[in-house]
Amino acid sequence: MRYFGVHGPSWLGEPEYALYAIITVAVWQDMGYNVIVFLAGLQTIPESLYEAAMVDGASGWQRFRHITVPLLSRTTLFVTVAYNYFIHAGLYPDAGYDRRWTA
Repeated sequence: MRYFGVHGPSWLGEPEYALYAIITVAVWQDMGYNVIVFLAGLQTIPESLYEAAMVDGASGWQRFRHITVPLLSRTTLFVTVAYNYFIHAGLYPDAGYDRRWTA
């Protein structure tokens, strides 16, 4: 940013900004993987469910709320709990977060 003449705060050097900077980087880092997992989850939902809901007169919001969200619950559980537990808790030896698992 300084290259463009913008002098912002020291994002990692000032305590009031450091936490927000780290959270932003962590979310951005995992965004691509999470998008791919959710797209795979969306592709597993049968189109016939949406067609039947449209025939019954369901609106777009109702189809999302009563079909998409419940059928993506396992995907959401995986992304929010399982993936973050294994990767960010460092249970994979190659992740580099927890050195006690390495020889």
